Amino acid sequence: MLPQINKIERLSKKVWRILGLNPGPFTLQGTNTYLIGEGKYRTLIDCGQNEDGYKELLKQVLDETQSQISQVIFTHNHPDHTLGIKDILELKQNCTFKKYMYLEEDQQLEQEYGFKYEQVGFQDMEIVKGEDHTLQVITTPGHCTDHVCFYLFEEKTLFTGDFILSGSSNVIRNLKDQMNSFKKCLSLDVENIYSAHGVAITGKEESQKTMLEQMQHRQMREDKIKAAIKQLGQCNSNQILEIVYPGLQENLVNGALHNISVHITKLIDDKLVLKLDNQQFKWVEEPSL
Repeated sequence: MLPQINKIERLSKKVWRILGLNPGPFTLQGTNTYLIGEGKYRTLIDCGQNEDGYKELLKQVLDETQSQISQVIFTHNHPDHTLGIKDILELKQNCTFKKYMYLEEDQQLEQEYGFKYEQVGFQDMEIVKGEDHTLQVITTPGHCTDHVCFYLFEEKTLFTGDFILSGSSNVIRNLKDQMNSFKKCLSLDVENIYSAHGVAITGKEESQKTMLEQMQHRQMREDKIKAAIKQLGQCNSNQILEIVYPGLQENLVNGALHNISVHITKLIDDKLVLKLDNQQFKWVEEPSL
């Protein structure tokens, strides 16, 4: 049972969390969106999935704080983070929309909703200025190629999007990128982690612990997959699934198979596993010292 998350909550002096109202197996309690600042002009990180009721929640906070959105910035372009652009347009906030990288899906959404992202996307380590707050862009590929986190200097808070989930592990596309992103974020002075899914993680010790545990989780999963391939000799992904994820719920099988595929891709790149023609994999004997 996941802990309950309030639909609206002020997490700190400068941060309000507004829940996207889209709970599910991969979104957990729903997508967290964050309104940053104390003055009239504020920054919104992600904007949910255009679910009924989200626009009204966001307007409630804007009315209560007598503020408006000056810029919407995105951790990545997955639908549960971007489809709420429609809500922002309907609220007539006269704001800018900006993300890292510009992909085909972004162009499709622009055409569907009749808006434009900022022409020049974010750069790694770019500073994003708000009226009374300063954020830094931290590129964190792994979950997807266009993923970034945002670091709020004033409160030493890392908004992690889907790079780090609170209370669950995420689905990733490139394990090597993900591990490098962990190392990058562990070098930051982080006192709070506000993820796109799950409860807030507060305190420097807990924040560091969460990042380390999720990094170690990935390494342990890789070790189990390596052991399974060694044990089976020659195998396919479903056979690995039975060993690494015994008794997994049916609705999580596809995600688990995807993660196995990502790990195997890394092992092939590391020249530890050989892919055969029939969707089978074989362990490559490590050279003796």
